[in-house]
Amino acid sequence: SLRAQAWSLSGVPDVTLTYPEVAVVYQRISTVSTEEALSLYQGLFSHSSADVVLDASYRCARLQQQLGQNAAALNTALIGLSSSGGAAALRARLLALQGELLERLGDPEGAQEAYQEAVLTY
Repeated sequence: SLRAQAWSLSGVPDVTLTYPEVAVVYQRISTVSTEEALSLYQGLFSHSSADVVLDASYRCARLQQQLGQNAAALNTALIGLSSSGGAAALRARLLALQGELLERLGDPEGAQEAYQEAVLTY
């Protein structure tokens, strides 16, 4: 299925290896409340690196999804996807999540488009 293809990507870069300041934030996130974690992720949305924006928005959207906040998670994914550039694998992973969220929100056509874009991006 297109969904399975979209999620089969590999080689997603670890932004913490290139950006130690992001590693510090991610480490802190593991020790704080969910609300503070979301705020810390959102603070990275203005980072100068598209890779960091794509990764932080993916992680933030995943957390929102786990909390049952699918509409908020979709908005977060769209924020990340609005950044230009970045590693193809990071963008494809966020597109796959966008597809999953659209499915959950009752938009199967939009989900298929996001999965297709994820496959084509990667």
